[in-house]
Formats: sequence, C-alpha cells, structure tokens
Amino acid sequence: MSNESQPFYPKAEANFRQKAESGEEELLDDQGVDGITDEGQPLVNIQPTDGEYSSFPEIHRRTVDVLKKCGYEFLFPIQQECFYPIYQREDIIARDLTGSGKTIAFGLPTVEYLRRNKFLGTRKVQAIVLAPTRELALQVTKEIEKLKHYDTEFKIVTVYGGVNIEEQVRQLKHGVDIFVGTTGRVLDHIDRGNINFEDLKTLVLDEADQMLKLGFKEDVDKIF
Repeated sequence: MSNESQPFYPKAEANFRQKAESGEEELLDDQGVDGITDEGQPLVNIQPTDGEYSSFPEIHRRTVDVLKKCGYEFLFPIQQECFYPIYQREDIIARDLTGSGKTIAFGLPTVEYLRRNKFLGTRKVQAIVLAPTRELALQVTKEIEKLKHYDTEFKIVTVYGGVNIEEQVRQLKHGVDIFVGTTGRVLDHIDRGNINFEDLKTLVLDEADQMLKLGFKEDVDKIF
C-alpha cells in the first residue's frame, strides 16, 4: 500500500475521479485513519456504486457493525478492490490518497480470512505488516485492533526502535497473531530468534514507496 496523488485500482478509479471532480475529494483528504476527521467529527463515507456490505458476504456481521460504528457505512473504493485479492491470498499492489482507508483495505480481508479459517487466537504469527515509521506502525495497530469481535480474539504486537526491547520480547514469547513493526526493529527480533515465520499467511508492506525513499529496501530484502 502506498500514498500517491492518484489512486491505482481498476474498477473504482472512475468512480473516485468523478467524486473528486465534483469537489468531494476533500472529504477523503480530511479523513483520519481511525475514521474520525481532524475536527473530531465522524468520518463521512462517499457511497460507491457497489460498496454495500451485502456484496461481501465473507465479512462477518459483527465486523460490519464495528465498521459502521467507525463511520464506514459502505466500503471505500480501494477497500472494495482489495478485499477479494487479499482474502484469496493473491499478491496485490495498491495506492491511494491519504485518508482513503488503505489500512482497512488490507486489514479487513486479512482478519476476515484468518477468522473464517480459525487461525486467530493460535498465538502464532499469521500476518506481518511492515511500516516505515513508528507512528504509522502504531496507527496500523490501532485500526486493526478495531476489527476484533472481543478483546482476546487475537493478539497484535507493535515493535519499533527507540524503546526498551525487553517488553517486546516478552510479548512475542507469549505469542502473537498479527505482528506490526518497523524494519530495523523487526530485523533485531529476527536476529534474536524471537519471530517464527512457519505459520505466516499474509505479508503487507505499508507505504512501500516511502520505505524505498528512506533506504529500507536492503532491510526488507533481509527480512524476506
């Protein structure tokens, strides 16, 4: 997933452009990752032509309730386009504007796939999300946490540099289902033998373009 001046996904692009030309693009730019605008108001969702939850029966009804409480009355275009490729574990590259719902675009199908196949709660790493910065890693964790049906349904851990590593080690040893982190600290944990990839189902490079710009390609290559 990456931020770009123009979205990149096939069917939804025309709909997005039409909304932008009518002056509604500003709504997307102002929406925060947690479904709340910078002014503290609930996120205003632009209704796409085919974004109704009834079109996505794989999304659990309790998840739909959670999403609606976060302001997602319908799935955004990038969320529609990404759902089935990720749910079916296909490789995908997607980009869209900041605030267009990219975290939910990869988080929702990942969690629903793991939930449907009863992989959640095993406390074995099922999905890894790499982020270029500590701030983004924390934002991703916050968004994915919202998809829980109950507090202990799955364990998600965020690792990043600049803090004591021992607490992160303790959490990893107790087992995690979803692992979010910055490349440098992830490499540190790999070198220490704290991460087991045997059960890994999904890998996400969030803001991959920024990772390349910041010179993290070598780190990503070492990890995978």
